[in-house]
Amino acid sequence: MLGEVFKDVPRASFVIATKVKPEGNDEASAKTFLDKFDLSLKRLKLDYVDILHVHAVASRDDVLAPAILEAAQTAKKLGKAKHIGVSVHKNEPAVIQAVIESGVYEVVLTSINFKQAHYPELKKAIAAAAKAG
Repeated sequence: MLGEVFKDVPRASFVIATKVKPEGNDEASAKTFLDKFDLSLKRLKLDYVDILHVHAVASRDDVLAPAILEAAQTAKKLGKAKHIGVSVHKNEPAVIQAVIESGVYEVVLTSINFKQAHYPELKKAIAAAAKAG
């Protein structure tokens, strides 16, 4: 549906992101990740997205998974994604800290709510990420 909407819109006039959830952290998982990303591009009828999110990461190991890091970086090197990031729905402070330490990701998509038990830690993690660029 979005591909139909965007096909007649000048590409430089909008920013779009997509998410791909990894299924593991090995060479086969990296290939599957890139195949899913290519399917997303095909459905969107686009040559690239502005942001590719590694979706639903929940741990330091997920963030730093070598095969998935390499796959995301490959998408960027090929010009299929301008920026790479993560989307996180739990364990946000630890995930954001790992994102900072990776030196690879440029974007974090997270939720923030003052009722979260780790709200103070999450605010600190977001501030640290902003400071890290």
